[in-house]
Amino acid sequence: MIKAKHTKPTVEQWHKVNQLLDDVVRVGHVNKRYCDCEVCTKLSDYTRKIGLLKNERVEDGRWDQRKINTQRRYERDAIKIANLAGQGYNRTGISKKIGVSVDYVSKRAQEFEIEIQRK
Repeated sequence: MIKAKHTKPTVEQWHKVNQLLDDVVRVGHVNKRYCDCEVCTKLSDYTRKIGLLKNERVEDGRWDQRKINTQRRYERDAIKIANLAGQGYNRTGISKKIGVSVDYVSKRAQEFEIEIQRK
């Protein structure tokens, strides 16, 4: 099987892609991965035409699975944080104990409503 050579788009083509992306942002479809509206379709058709986008869509579930795994990791870390907070550790002690940053501990504590002592 011979792979098609990747051609680099010209400056004018990049400007057109950026204009189409600006239109998509103006419509408000920033976080929608697959949209069938006229503006998004125009962008996907143009990028496919100049060779930036392949014809097939990436719908194999990798990104959804990654999101689920991240949420599970956050939940596991929140359990560890809650256990250590119950033992009387503060944010810096918890961060050293589980090997993450103090900001990460603060975010998980706020997200899962965990009370941490202040010393």
